[in-house]
Amino acid sequence: MDNNQETAAVEIEFVSFSNKAGAEEREHTDVNTSDECFEEDEENDHRCITKLYLLRTKVIASCGKCSRVLKNAFYFIVLCLYLSYFTYALYLHHGENRVTGLIVITSILFLVLLMKGLSRFDPIDRFSLFLGRHPALVRHSRVFIYLACVIITCVTLVTEVVLVQPKSLISVTGIVAILTIFFLTSTHPHKISWQPVLLGLFLQYVFALAILRLQGIREMFVWCGDVVKLMVQFSKAGGKFLFGSLYTNEGFVFHLIPLIAFVIAILSILEHLGVLHSLLRILGRFLAFCTGASPAESLNASANIFMGPIDSLMVIRPYLKHVTESELHCLMANAMSTVTGSIIGLYISFGISADHLLAASVMSAPAALAVAKLAVPERSNKTDVIKRTEAMIPVKRYRSVMDAFSSGAVSSFTLAGSILANVTAVVSFMDMINATLRWLGELVNIQNFTLQWICSYLFYPLALSLGVDPSDGHRVAELLGIKVFINELVAYAKLGDFRKNRLKFEDYINHNYTDWYWSDTFENVHLPTWNITLTEGFLSARSEVITTYALCGFANFISVGVIMGCYLVLVPHRKTVVFKYVFRSMVVGHCASFLTACIAGLFL
Repeated sequence: MDNNQETAAVEIEFVSFSNKAGAEEREHTDVNTSDECFEEDEENDHRCITKLYLLRTKVIASCGKCSRVLKNAFYFIVLCLYLSYFTYALYLHHGENRVTGLIVITSILFLVLLMKGLSRFDPIDRFSLFLGRHPALVRHSRVFIYLACVIITCVTLVTEVVLVQPKSLISVTGIVAILTIFFLTSTHPHKISWQPVLLGLFLQYVFALAILRLQGIREMFVWCGDVVKLMVQFSKAGGKFLFGSLYTNEGFVFHLIPLIAFVIAILSILEHLGVLHSLLRILGRFLAFCTGASPAESLNASANIFMGPIDSLMVIRPYLKHVTESELHCLMANAMSTVTGSIIGLYISFGISADHLLAASVMSAPAALAVAKLAVPERSNKTDVIKRTEAMIPVKRYRSVMDAFSSGAVSSFTLAGSILANVTAVVSFMDMINATLRWLGELVNIQNFTLQWICSYLFYPLALSLGVDPSDGHRVAELLGIKVFINELVAYAKLGDFRKNRLKFEDYINHNYTDWYWSDTFENVHLPTWNITLTEGFLSARSEVITTYALCGFANFISVGVIMGCYLVLVPHRKTVVFKYVFRSMVVGHCASFLTACIAGLFL
């Protein structure tokens, strides 16, 4: 009995163990089956992703192969659409001034595209190599070029100046005086190379003749001036938003901040798109080819027309360590002989003529090269380490158009803050100097003894040699003195006041009022019918334009500090040369502007 019970118990335990083992085996089998299914699904997903990735790679590769074709096709379609629009606009408005701007923009775009296309073939370098292999041809052609320059100058002087307005020949005395002074004070007169000097002057003369006497070129500069005026008007919208009800048309700060921010933002976009660099390349190669100056000098001179002294220096930064003493002096003189595009708008807000400001900036570039090479001639016979001007153009600094616009607008506040601080300090300092001079004068019974009064006599001969009317000589001399001892910004502000007075006087005369008169000291003009006094009088229209050319330049003691600081940071090992020539370059910058005024005075 006991044995039977034990046997039954063992059988029951065996059955239960078998059932448990079977259940565990089934459970393990189910788990393995689910794992295998999951692995299969994962494998299938991986295969799908791999196939999609391979398909994407093939699509990108196919697009990459035909991207150039698609891009060229897109550009071709855009070009065809633009030409269609351009042709239709000319058809609708043929002979009207409304299409002048469109023609100028199209010409500039065509020139930029042409320059990019020709950069592959580099015709200027090939032509230079050709001339290098034929020195006899160079000698004979140089004589022919010099003779042609002399003939063109003499013929145009007779036909455009002597026979039309011989009194303008007084400006020749200023040209001769400036060149004579720099020849006598040259560091090495026996080393002077007359090619860059004479060709630079001739190029400046041709610019003046074309801008002031050729109707088409004149209209182009007038249109460019109108564009700058339009940008000034656009900037006022930002000023009204920024200052609200505080915004006025008279406050200097209300014009400065919005205008500088807007103009620099636009210039940054043009730089990013390559338009600005293409223009610099064209002007730089042109100046180098015409004047014989090195690519570094000519490119820097052209960059100063559009950029500030610091930005134009950055264009040639990698090559500063290679320049000679003469070239370093020329670079500093370039920076002080013109004004940048972002500041021209500020002068226009004072009422200064926009087209003459633009013309003065362009004409002063070859003038600075000519006078600088006369003041500090090149002594070495080194071959220029830069064979291609394009190599000096820096890479783009911005990642997109929006980045360029935003970065330009933000960076403008540094310039605006610098201008505000300097102008505030300079005007206050000038008032302190005048108060001191008045006090010293009153001690010896001299009335109105001021810095302006001293300058009106000190620079009077220079003012007359520029070609201004003798009756305006003292007022122009006063402005020249302010430019030399203070800065051109204060001088242009005062010139703007003279211009407003002249416009009021002309309006008074146009109403057939003849009872106006000068004060006893010939300082103020009284308009009795309107009960208005024109403080300090006004300049004639001709004297006003000549003065506009004479004041166009950054040469002042503040700029000396800025430029000297830049060079000491970029080329610290050349600090001895910088200290030696920085003040001479300031004088060259002043005289380059005066030379521009003299040449412009011939045709006004």
